[in-house]
Amino acid sequence: LAAPADDGHAAGDGHAAGDGRAGGGEPGDLAEQSAAESTVRERGVAPDPELILREDPRRMSTRAALRYVLRVPTNVQLIIASALGYFFMTGLQTFAVVYVRGQFGVGQVEATLLLVFAGLGALGGVLASGRLADRMLEHGHVAARVVVPAVAFGVAAVVLVPALLATSLLVAVPLLIVGAAALGAPNPPLDAARLDIMPAGLWGRAESARTVLRTLAQAVAPVLFGLIADALGGGHSSDLLAPHAGPGDVSGVRYAFLLMLVPLAAGAVILLRAARTYARDVATAAAASPAAAGKEDGLRDRGP
Repeated sequence: LAAPADDGHAAGDGHAAGDGRAGGGEPGDLAEQSAAESTVRERGVAPDPELILREDPRRMSTRAALRYVLRVPTNVQLIIASALGYFFMTGLQTFAVVYVRGQFGVGQVEATLLLVFAGLGALGGVLASGRLADRMLEHGHVAARVVVPAVAFGVAAVVLVPALLATSLLVAVPLLIVGAAALGAPNPPLDAARLDIMPAGLWGRAESARTVLRTLAQAVAPVLFGLIADALGGGHSSDLLAPHAGPGDVSGVRYAFLLMLVPLAAGAVILLRAARTYARDVATAAAASPAAAGKEDGLRDRGP
């Protein structure tokens, strides 16, 4: 399956991935605020006084910056949910071709072609989700950039169950395409949401914290998927490379995929919880001092 769009700078609707904040700070300066900040101000959401950043982030040590980043409730939940999504996607990418070959009795070329269609579905999810989240935000849904990914994770966890249990390509292919679209959809809105809840001067170090956990999840996923497949299938992962591997040979991989849908569903629940704190954290980031917000040297205009 296609890899999820990374870091919000190259994928999804341009409004969601690159909205950021262009300045602001004064309640009446709506033209220079992001859509999220404007909506939060219109709703009268109060910032968290204990988390308002009043110092210049350029003078903060790495330890102090990371400590602040990890104190923002929504940010922590977005990091965890995103890592769970990458964890499942990496495991799926690792074993998808051998699973399709064994489950449906097709060759390498046919299996790869099927995954190309799934990748197109993922691309469609990436392109549609950013625009959907922004449209919802324009209509007053403050936490749209968190709710849309939560629903997408939930849809993926549900749709992929029958897709993994199906024995017919006619049944499995549409489900896999929908599941791939749902797996790709969270990234643009989440990338935009991460900018909304963090003062611009800390965007880089906030992204560093997320990248570390994401990289760990991607490193562990293939190994853990393989161990689970071995344990539940009663065989060895190397047997899956046999030219005539059949449904019985990939049963362990199927069970591993099904089991790992649980963390994916947990990611949806975590994002729904993040939706409760998102508006306040947006207001808190907007209330940061001019230096923290990056307005003194035009940091907001340059982007992350």
